[in-house]
Amino acid sequence: MLENWCWTPSQLKSLSHHYSYLSPEYEVAYKETPGAFEAPEERIPDELIKNLIKTKHVNDALFNLRQLHFGIFDMTVHEPKSHEEVENLKVSETYNKLRKEIAKLDGLEVLGDATDWAWGNGQATFGHLIGMRSPRL
Repeated sequence: MLENWCWTPSQLKSLSHHYSYLSPEYEVAYKETPGAFEAPEERIPDELIKNLIKTKHVNDALFNLRQLHFGIFDMTVHEPKSHEEVENLKVSETYNKLRKEIAKLDGLEVLGDATDWAWGNGQATFGHLIGMRSPRL
């Protein structure tokens, strides 16, 4: 949901509805809730809509950094200079260090020895990097 059309104030207003207005039973349940206001607005307040719209792109930069991490990791493991370099490649360490360097995300290395970058196998969750395509039948 929440595609582009759904980020317009009028659409957010029309999609919103406080549950206490749905039935008399819900109204009673709301009023019995500790800390409930006497009469909530039926629709989402304009100020909340305004603040919500400001958050639309809040995680876009993190998403793009994650994609950049995947791309650079992909190029790193697929452009070795020699067979020996491939055999000596510390894949988990490379993946974790690049994630920290590019996306600025900490991993389990912060919980133990700060020099232990070989924890986990994050690269194994990067499906399209190593995934095989099924042949069409």
